[in-house]
Amino acid sequence: MRVLRLLLGMLAGTAVGLLLCVLANWLTPAGNIVVTLPSMAFVPVCVGFIAAWVWKPLDLGIWWTLLHSLSCTVISLAAAALIFREGTICLIILSPIVYFGIVAGALAARLWFHFKRDRLNLLLAPVFALAVVAEPALRAEHRSVVVDQIQIAAPPSKVW
Repeated sequence: MRVLRLLLGMLAGTAVGLLLCVLANWLTPAGNIVVTLPSMAFVPVCVGFIAAWVWKPLDLGIWWTLLHSLSCTVISLAAAALIFREGTICLIILSPIVYFGIVAGALAARLWFHFKRDRLNLLLAPVFALAVVAEPALRAEHRSVVVDQIQIAAPPSKVW
């Protein structure tokens, strides 16, 4: 039963993370389908938060939370590879960010749900999820031009 609850937490967290990524990409304007730093940080935090919410009855210690967050990271990266067709190098580079985001979310939820305010906590969780989904739609488009120029203080005959 414990293993099933752990696996359910990992899968629920990953499913919410995938849903947030799909919604963020759907809400982003057509020419700008890039999920940048805020989404890249908030989505793993939400994954860890949801996983820890499911794990709450197990009363995991900090070390077990860290270990199961690592398993959750592996499942999330595998899902990204299968569903979004991310490359291996990209996943390796991104894995520390995903892991520490999931750990941050899991530890925050562990602290959050430690107190007996379950109804209030459950009502605030969708607000945080909505913030992750709405963030890409509220981005201001900015354009800038970077120009590199090399100036040589010599006549063309000496340069060529």
